[in-house]
Amino acid sequence: MIEVLPFMVVTFGFVVMSLCRMVVIVVRLTRFVRLMVVRVLWSLLSGAARNERDGD
Repeated sequence: MIEVLPFMVVTFGFVVMSLCRMVVIVVRLTRFVRLMVVRVLWSLLSGAARNERDGD
């Protein structure tokens, strides 16, 4: 059991590092996607407002 312990600790550390990296990537992606969605919605809303003003 003592011989297997270091391997388990290294594996656990590697898994934790991978999870942290995944979380960081997901957070960055969600921020980027949110910015893109806000920009698209803003452009659509401003475009609709412009069309309504031109209609008048």
